[in-house]
Amino acid sequence: MKNSFEIVYLQLALNDLLEIFNYITQELKSPQAAYELLNRIDESISNLKHFPYSGKKYLTTGALKNEYRYLVVNHFLVFYTVNDNLVEIYRVIYSKRKYTDFMK
Repeated sequence: MKNSFEIVYLQLALNDLLEIFNYITQELKSPQAAYELLNRIDESISNLKHFPYSGKKYLTTGALKNEYRYLVVNHFLVFYTVNDNLVEIYRVIYSKRKYTDFMK
């Protein structure tokens, strides 16, 4: 079995997930859909424990401090970095938003 990577959520990512959950639950009045989406996101992120480089590289014209990768889960992008045996989840952003502003 391959080495297992530790997954850590930064506070921004946790805030994003809470915002997504609250929007779907309160504004769209669909708590079941919110739970299902969060479960899908969680499953995708959990796969990074064994396959941390499975996400696509985030390519940008500007310089970034770290090499970011991302997963696509439904209409959401999960941005993360891989350092040693650690996967850090930075943001979870709706893909139709101008997410380049979030990645500066």
